[in-house]
Amino acid sequence: MPLTPLDRKIALLRAGVSMAEIGRQLGVTKNHVAMVVAGKRRSPRVEAKVAESIGKPTGRVFPPAEVHAGAA
Repeated sequence: MPLTPLDRKIALLRAGVSMAEIGRQLGVTKNHVAMVVAGKRRSPRVEAKVAESIGKPTGRVFPPAEVHAGAA
């Protein structure tokens, strides 16, 4: 089961990694990272970096992406 948004925030704090730092590394805003961490926006690149930063596989940190009808 993936982490909750609060658990993701706590894990980043424990790892000593800020959302601003992740944003700088990826060339996106800290607000973009915060929206992904909160589960309000999806970004495979940000999700992968957050998961890497806390030392867990992406699938253990974020829920799987939804598959829409008609998607290949």
